[in-house]
Amino acid sequence: MFIKVKYGDDETLLCNPSCAAVNLIWSIKRRTGYEDKTIVLDLSDEKGLVQELETRQNDRASTILTSDNRTYILVKKQVLSTSSVDDTDSLTGGDLYHGAGEKPSVRYEYVPLLNNCVELFPDYKLQVQAKQEEDTGPQKRPQQRPTRRKAASPAGLKATKAKTPAKRRS
Repeated sequence: MFIKVKYGDDETLLCNPSCAAVNLIWSIKRRTGYEDKTIVLDLSDEKGLVQELETRQNDRASTILTSDNRTYILVKKQVLSTSSVDDTDSLTGGDLYHGAGEKPSVRYEYVPLLNNCVELFPDYKLQVQAKQEEDTGPQKRPQQRPTRRKAASPAGLKATKAKTPAKRRS
């Protein structure tokens, strides 16, 4: 399976996502000329849903990138400002931990790196998928079906038992 990454002046990059997400982003960064820059890159699908590969760096990229058409737009993630938790936006991302007991909320903005993106993809509207933990509370592990044990074999029930020596009469 391969994916197409669109960027610049309608340039297309063919990538193999059968690797860790961090390796895919590094390869895309190197091949598109953003290698020397300290920007954070990500991908969005043709409708604008950001894939947030940075938060799932060790996951296999092919399990994250499941768009039907397998075409993605290169986007850059940039910090807007530090704000209160109540201030949210459709293009903002989660919290960054800064140590010393502080956990300020940091707002992000995603900017497509494909020129004329809206003309090429009319339904394109950048959006970040809401985090599961915020929507549903702490994640619960799916319940597993109880395993059914096999009944003991009748042959196993008649297995030889350790014989105890008979008591002698004196």
